[in-house]
Amino acid sequence: MQVYRKFYFISMYVIATALATIYFVIPFFIFFRYLQPSITLLKENSSANGSVELLIFLSFLCFIAFLAIMIALIFASMTFKDAIKLNEQELVSERRSLYGYGIFTAITFAPTILGLIAMFVFIIYTNDHILELQKEYPPIEEHKTKFPKKKLRLDKNTKTLMERLEILKEMKEQGLITEEEYLTKKKDLLEM
Repeated sequence: MQVYRKFYFISMYVIATALATIYFVIPFFIFFRYLQPSITLLKENSSANGSVELLIFLSFLCFIAFLAIMIALIFASMTFKDAIKLNEQELVSERRSLYGYGIFTAITFAPTILGLIAMFVFIIYTNDHILELQKEYPPIEEHKTKFPKKKLRLDKNTKTLMERLEILKEMKEQGLITEEEYLTKKKDLLEM
């Protein structure tokens, strides 16, 4: 199952990244291939004054829609890339976002109803697998490795030894340093 899961997340990462690239290129292609010649023709025709502005406004709205989809696809691809490295417990905690981004990617990717059905089958199968994992591994509230609450550093601006030891302890608790590193730094601080 581990191999299938990695294959799924890698393929979804590649699909989402490719789609984000396509959604970035399409508006420029449409503008230079179709809209620019149409705008030039409409400008030459003196009776079509309002049509030029309307065409430019509609093309701007389409560009904004493509941009919004592209940004969402970038977030989806980053989520799938991160999911490749997640352990079972972290996977259970990220199930909802993976499921949602999977559905979104499937809808933007599937050009036919058959492709959409195939994508949904993979998404539902993976979601069911993660739900099975949830029985063994309860979801964790917060990932220590993904986004720590605050970045901590020991530097010369930290005034007292107690402050330095406290920061060191917090770094260890947040998983920013290992137990071994913690003990080494603590020893170094106490010897100063």
